[in-house]
Amino acid sequence: NDDLYLYSPESKKIIWKSTSQIISLRTKGSAMPLVKDDKVYIARDNGSVSSHNLSDGTLNWFTIISSRSGRNDLESQRDAEMSIVTDNERLYYGHFQGELNSLDISSGEVIWSTPFSFINDIYIEDNAIYGSTTDNMLVSIDRASGFLNWKSQKSDEQLTEPFVISDVVMAFTTQGTLVGFTREGTHIYEKKFDLDIHPQTKFIV
Repeated sequence: NDDLYLYSPESKKIIWKSTSQIISLRTKGSAMPLVKDDKVYIARDNGSVSSHNLSDGTLNWFTIISSRSGRNDLESQRDAEMSIVTDNERLYYGHFQGELNSLDISSGEVIWSTPFSFINDIYIEDNAIYGSTTDNMLVSIDRASGFLNWKSQKSDEQLTEPFVISDVVMAFTTQGTLVGFTREGTHIYEKKFDLDIHPQTKFIV
């Protein structure tokens, strides 16, 4: 039901609960909550991100970053597929069929948004955010401004989350093709492997 609970394993009682909005079409639901500095952050499939006090569940802020809009329930889906990412005083999140947003972690104020939809995690290094979009492009976004640095040509297959090895930005396609780009976006590597990969596969490098 997409509700958020704090549960005590000692007393076996619910300490607090945050109730979600009822959505007519729900598949993924909310993302995994992120606990950081006595706060818990959650992204939900109503297009929102919110912050709560960990101890008692008090709402610190609530921000709609991807409005549910479309001609039908399917087009209005804003599934929370990717993990919440924080870096310094910023929180980054993007919903399926929504936008990637940078928020002030203390207030929930939107600093910038960029019109790319993600179902897998982003990768942040130096001043760039790398991500694989739901329309099968690898993108590099400026972390400070949200401006697009570069985007790859559209692939025929869904891409996994990107990773960086020796200054090469890499990602697999779901049918096992490994592609690589320079940090400036030049396509320099491509090799087919005999693999069947889920788009949300995580890699250890």
